[in-house]
Amino acid sequence: MTTHIHQTDYLIVGSGAVGMAFADILLTESDANIVIVDRFHKPGDHWNEAYPFVTLHQPSSFYGVSSRELSKGCIAQVGLNKGLNELASGVEVCAYFDDVIREQFLPTGRVKYFPMCDYKGEGKFVSSLTGETHQVKVNKKTVDATYLNTTVPSTHTPNFSIAADIQFMPLNDLPKVTQPPAGYVVIGGGKTGIDAILWLLEKDVNPDDIQWVMPRDAWLIDRKNTQPSEEFFADAIEDQASQMEIEALRKVKNMVRLGRVTSIENNQIVLEQGTIPTSTEHLHIDCSASALTNLTIKPIFDGDVITPQTVRSYQPVFSAAFIAHIELAYPEQAKNKICNVVRLPNTLIDWLRLTAAFMMNQYIWSQDENLRKWLLGNRLDGFSQLMRSVKEDDIEKQAIVKRLRANAQPAMGKLQQYLAQVQAQEKAV
Repeated sequence: MTTHIHQTDYLIVGSGAVGMAFADILLTESDANIVIVDRFHKPGDHWNEAYPFVTLHQPSSFYGVSSRELSKGCIAQVGLNKGLNELASGVEVCAYFDDVIREQFLPTGRVKYFPMCDYKGEGKFVSSLTGETHQVKVNKKTVDATYLNTTVPSTHTPNFSIAADIQFMPLNDLPKVTQPPAGYVVIGGGKTGIDAILWLLEKDVNPDDIQWVMPRDAWLIDRKNTQPSEEFFADAIEDQASQMEIEALRKVKNMVRLGRVTSIENNQIVLEQGTIPTSTEHLHIDCSASALTNLTIKPIFDGDVITPQTVRSYQPVFSAAFIAHIELAYPEQAKNKICNVVRLPNTLIDWLRLTAAFMMNQYIWSQDENLRKWLLGNRLDGFSQLMRSVKEDDIEKQAIVKRLRANAQPAMGKLQQYLAQVQAQEKAV
């Protein structure tokens, strides 16, 4: 079978949010040619397999590609997000990325898009439909936009055994329930588990009929403190100054904190630290998939390979756009110094590490006038624009800004002190 030969400046593996955000900056800030390879039939990566009632967990204004707005500029009028900036649904996100590639990327003539292809490495990929092989000669760099691998419930294989008679399903199948079970057992404490609980409650399921198996509690950020519009300035910016606590889900009282599930038997669930009763009449909902499975840090810029990772806390899409800009605008030796990886949190100590890395990046960026201008002009960086909107005569907002700036250096010093103590303890063990 013939091997098809292609030549391009950048080969991007993956057309999920990270790959699309990276490609968008290449197209808008350079004349580079791009080849995009993806295993799905359309862009969006895991959004193509997401559960039907999934939404963004951050305002739509912070998501997508820099050059095209995802948000409709609406404030939610109903539901749990009432009064806050809209959260795009999974269907809206998929349609958005499809529009971006069809209406913006492909018409440039500088993008070749190969969906439903399996990337083999070294510039080689194979079509899942035809079996034909493609080989790409990359003039500049390959971008691995799949490194922050996202898993979803529909394709997740649980790492515990399940008795044959147990009713067990991924979150995706919840809307298919036709008969009320004896009770609902939600397994998993992350965003997916939270979404399952909220969906059940919105459908008037009695909270007492829900049992929530939480191996550990998740870090939660109050969505009110992540709003990009000016009316939420005090919440969004002051939160960075004070790190206020937020309310978690409270209606469901039957929470199980006995570690991870090791098996589900016909009459009990076996966990690492004990057992709880169950039955074949209960419906067990799998929310145990980890959203991001690759937590190992590697250099973002490494020779002719770019591996996008988070350079700002919880913002992989902004990070991808930022990294693409650094690739185009800065010398090779400076790139990794500007793009320190902000590790994704997995343990309590990781909060210290990610906060210190985030603050260090913010300081480095603030010293570069050209970079400050780029941040102000990029729609994915809503907070820079929010800070710029503060008028000199707005005493209340100016006080918040001054507090943030005054506390930044002492906070960094204290974080470094804590981290040094942690490192010393780790070496002693």
